[in-house]
Amino acid sequence: MLDCSNLLIEKDYSHARKNDREPASKMRGTSYSQKSLTVCGSSKMRVQSPSPSRCRGSSYSRGRAGFQGSAVEVGTEIHQLHTNEKEEMQELNVRFAGYIEKVQALEHRNAALRAELDGLKGRYKGGPSGIGEEYELKFKEMRDLIETLTKEKGAADIERGYIEEEVEMWRLKLEEELALKAEAEMILREFREDVDNATLQKADLERRVEQLVAEIEFLKKLHDEEVADLMRQIQESKVSVELDSDRPDLAAYLRSMRAEIELVASRNVKEAEKWYKGKFETLKEHATKHEGQMQTMKQEISTFYNQVTDLQNQIDGLRARNSALEQQLEDMEVGHLDKVAGFERIIAQLENQLCETKEAFGGGGAEAGYYLRGRVRPIISALGTAVTEERTTSVSRSGVSHSFKNTCLMSPLSHSVLRRPSTPLPDPSHRSVHILKR
Repeated sequence: MLDCSNLLIEKDYSHARKNDREPASKMRGTSYSQKSLTVCGSSKMRVQSPSPSRCRGSSYSRGRAGFQGSAVEVGTEIHQLHTNEKEEMQELNVRFAGYIEKVQALEHRNAALRAELDGLKGRYKGGPSGIGEEYELKFKEMRDLIETLTKEKGAADIERGYIEEEVEMWRLKLEEELALKAEAEMILREFREDVDNATLQKADLERRVEQLVAEIEFLKKLHDEEVADLMRQIQESKVSVELDSDRPDLAAYLRSMRAEIELVASRNVKEAEKWYKGKFETLKEHATKHEGQMQTMKQEISTFYNQVTDLQNQIDGLRARNSALEQQLEDMEVGHLDKVAGFERIIAQLENQLCETKEAFGGGGAEAGYYLRGRVRPIISALGTAVTEERTTSVSRSGVSHSFKNTCLMSPLSHSVLRRPSTPLPDPSHRSVHILKR
């Protein structure tokens, strides 16, 4: 609506008065100020008339003739300015009259449009069908349903993140336990090799002791045989030999040699026994030490084996829970697909009803059609977006379930997911039947 508030035309005239007594050099030209035209409240149009530049007359010092000539020129310029101002005022009056006519025509047009709009509002607002209220209620229900689905999707994403973190933690623990088990097995193999080497060394030393003892016995036997042979030869010769007092006694010499040999042999045997006993004690200490370490390692291996068994049992339980959750996820996907199909049917029915409503309104329902396009189309677009997001969510969930089948383990947190019932969603088919009835 155009509202013409006022019209302001201002003119200011300042004329330079002639003063015959003052010199001509002090005269100034006439200054003409601006004229402003204000139309429709805040819109203003200013018309600037051409004002002559201020000029100064040159000082004439040669008498009265020069002064009279400049006065005639100033009077001519003032007369010309009056003529131009009258023409501009007439032109502005004509333009202002045209503006007033346009404003009046626009006011009449605006009043007619307002009356038509009020008639349409009264016609379609209080009618028997109540299309606006019906669609508003249905769209509110659909928006609530979309918000509920969005919240459930966010909760499912959070639960999936927790489960992935638990699976990663258990996988790291399993890798650490397997690494500890491999290290323990390697240490056990090294201890077994040390024990085998010690056993071989012990057997070798025992064999050498036996060989030395056998050699000593053989030397004793050989010495006894030689002594017996010599005694037999002496007895068989039956020769009585008179020995001088300064010659040594052979029997005493042999007895002394035998005593020395026996002494050396006994000393060697004692030293060998002492050395072998010391070596045996050392090996025995090492064997005892390794045996203690072996017992400790056996206990650790038994503990690790029990831990591995417990972890394997937990893994089997988590796999069973994973299978149950995958089955539940598949059921949820089937339910979401059914809901998406219901949403699509609702959208198709709404579009059909919208087309029927447009056809029923005909050419006179332009304003109602504009209202329906402005209110119904965005909500149908929102439903289409929700259907697309639901399909994307179903595809992503199916991909996550396949990846869980191959690589992931589930944590005890899945108990809460299994025990917690899913929020019942309204049946979209019921809405579609209700809309058809309405």
